[in-house]
Amino acid sequence: MSAKVDIYPHSIHCDKDSCSCVPPESKVEPAPNSEYRCKPIPAPHIPPIGENCMAHLYSSPDCINPSQVWVYNQVPKRTRSMLIARPEAAAEGWGVHFEEGWHWPRIWAVITTFFVGGSLLFGVRYAVLSKDAQSAFGIASYWIAAATILVGSLATRNE
Repeated sequence: MSAKVDIYPHSIHCDKDSCSCVPPESKVEPAPNSEYRCKPIPAPHIPPIGENCMAHLYSSPDCINPSQVWVYNQVPKRTRSMLIARPEAAAEGWGVHFEEGWHWPRIWAVITTFFVGGSLLFGVRYAVLSKDAQSAFGIASYWIAAATILVGSLATRNE
């Protein structure tokens, strides 16, 4: 078996009628033969901790009160031995998965606003003031070329 796991994101794997982001009640304490500890079960909200709240707590740990345990309580914690897949079937487990990476919609918004909008504004203004549209948009096209190189370098840089 592989040492890797499959991640099933909430937004893809779950819908409004059924959600498997938290273990079923039969696998959570105080059920007999329980494998996980988390409370409350069933969770009042699905997912139990919203992505905005989790991102805020992750990026601003100073906001967390030391006595605050509601997030910790809601995260499924395995109480039995290590989760091991058998050769005949995959093992199913629950936990937290942080997805990191570039936020491409925001990057595109900045590039579009700054480079495309800025070059268009510069081109029109320079063309009106100097009465030379060819030079104005020649300079403005340099901005677009610079944006292309910037995006290419961001996309190919090693992480």
